[in-house]
Amino acid sequence: MEKFKFCSGRKFISRLLKIFFLLNLIFFGNYGFSQNLTSRIIKTLSVVPQDSELYTDTDILFSLEVPYVSSNEISYDIQKLPEKVHFKSARQNQSYSKNGGVVIELWFSFDEEGFYRLPSLLLKYRGRNYSIAFKGITILPHPKKILPRVIYEFENGEKLIFNKNKIISNAKISSSLGKPLVFSVYVQYALQVLSVNSTVLKNAVFSELEKIDSFVENPGGSSFSSEKIPVAKFSWIPISKGLQVFPEIVVSAVSYSGERQDISLSDFEILVKETQNEKKNIKTYADVFPYAFVELSEDSENSGKPSVSVSDCKKIASLRINEKYSHIWQEEKKIRREFEESLGIYNGISEKNVNVFAFCSCFTLLLFLLSLFFIIKKRIFVSVALVFAFFAFSAFSFNYAFHLTEKSAVIINGKIRNVPEVSVEAIPSVANGSRVKVLQEAGNWVFIEFENISGWTPRENIIFIDKTESFNASL
Repeated sequence: MEKFKFCSGRKFISRLLKIFFLLNLIFFGNYGFSQNLTSRIIKTLSVVPQDSELYTDTDILFSLEVPYVSSNEISYDIQKLPEKVHFKSARQNQSYSKNGGVVIELWFSFDEEGFYRLPSLLLKYRGRNYSIAFKGITILPHPKKILPRVIYEFENGEKLIFNKNKIISNAKISSSLGKPLVFSVYVQYALQVLSVNSTVLKNAVFSELEKIDSFVENPGGSSFSSEKIPVAKFSWIPISKGLQVFPEIVVSAVSYSGERQDISLSDFEILVKETQNEKKNIKTYADVFPYAFVELSEDSENSGKPSVSVSDCKKIASLRINEKYSHIWQEEKKIRREFEESLGIYNGISEKNVNVFAFCSCFTLLLFLLSLFFIIKKRIFVSVALVFAFFAFSAFSFNYAFHLTEKSAVIINGKIRNVPEVSVEAIPSVANGSRVKVLQEAGNWVFIEFENISGWTPRENIIFIDKTESFNASL
């Protein structure tokens, strides 16, 4: 009886295998069995590089995928190569695509940059020879041989490009008397930018509008990248007509060879024109820049803005404390912003609210309990979704708590020092009423940070944005 069952089971499996084999012939026969490599298919083949950016003095991989064949069915031959191209190695691998076949891999090296189209690869299949074309490629200089470039991009779209040795692209740049010529400075083909320095010239007003922090790394990291690194933005206003020497900007950068390069363009001249209207209206330098010839008072720098008093700073701190602890968070934030803007203070940083954090924490706890409940109930889909939401809200709550516990303050006197010593000269660096971060405290001194400025200031010069802190400012 058992033997009969065994035989019946074997027959059943045998029938299943026959049905499977038949279905395979019907649906997949074209790919698995009956498809062959034809002349029409061969004509569509090409040898292509495997990388998008190709450089001299490196081994560059090309590949050719030949479908529907095995390694013993085909052979190939490489024709005579150009002088500066060298064949390095080759191999064949099985192709794991749905069509099967063979992948031929070829390595070449190129001594010089430029555009290349290698001689066709000769492919032999079933006694016939076929020519398989190589895709045309552009070979770039090896990164270690490329000198870093400095690029001046002017607002009118013109570009001035140069490296340590020569001017690569010289745009036709001119300027008008008394009109600002604004341009941005970029560095290309550099691993890192170390510093940017500029000279102050006569017969012009030269100012730095923006400057990126020193030690800027290439966005591509240690791997080669042709992306431009922004380093600074300048404004140059000529006050004398004719050929004028353009400001010399020295950029110190590290090339991909690891060498430090100081790149500058000296004695570069720009034609400064004078229009008919300017001839009538402009007679002296004082007519172009009258403010440069007037003796300024001590407070003239802030004359265009409303002065921020100590009482204003106190009110800003009070409004920020309300914003931090109030139940009507958005309303308090709106009131604080309107008051700051009336004083000419535009600080985009808002206070994190304690009640918002409490709500997020409670909601996170609720998600945790719900996920446990549905896990016990073996509701897999719902429990997975709740667990995911729990972790997401937990991360948000932890991040919110981190910023909530950061110490911050409103500054009354924006003078800061490099070291916490009264004998060290204080530099006015931060506008009164600004919100600053408190990073460190040492006795009666606090180390503050505002945007990219940091330094020490006495405790009485700030008002902490916290209910638990006492106001120590001597007003």
